[in-house]
Amino acid sequence: MQKFLIGKKIGMSRIFDEAGKVTPITLIEMGELEVTKAEKDEKTGKTLVSIKGKKNPTDKKFINRIVTLDTDKEYKKGDKITIEIFSDSENVDTTSISKGKGFAGTIKRHHFHRGPVSHGSHNVRQPGSIGSMFPQRVIKGRKMPGHLGAGRVTIKSLKVVEIDKDKNILVVKGCVPGVRNALVEVKG
Repeated sequence: MQKFLIGKKIGMSRIFDEAGKVTPITLIEMGELEVTKAEKDEKTGKTLVSIKGKKNPTDKKFINRIVTLDTDKEYKKGDKITIEIFSDSENVDTTSISKGKGFAGTIKRHHFHRGPVSHGSHNVRQPGSIGSMFPQRVIKGRKMPGHLGAGRVTIKSLKVVEIDKDKNILVVKGCVPGVRNALVEVKG
């Protein structure tokens, strides 16, 4: 990882090119991070950086992280990391907490097929058999109904379409996990 910044997901939209082709985009309002500690690891040659920053400009909550940057740039205490580290047409990885969907059945959660609905069948949305006679228990890892979503998700290689340095907004092609105003980690 060479570049790291934290922002807030504004939402999704779309843009049109000259031929009228639609491209889905996500707008991310990027924050500003301050380096609190930076040290070079002699074994790997990578820079370990401790950072702090706000979730967004109006928030009072601070973010504290320790990230490992594989870069030639020398960071020192007090340096600011801003949106200017990214460039157009660059690929970035985005990480956030996905939308929580609560308790879900096997059809929604694991994409099981439903059963027959005709001729008196009562096995329409049930999961079916969950095990055999031996070992007389449900095997660990069996796909069953349960909690869906609200997990850490990373979408890799999203292309940066535009950077608005005045408004501090990063525009990426495609979708970014999470709800509006969710915290998003952007790595380059």
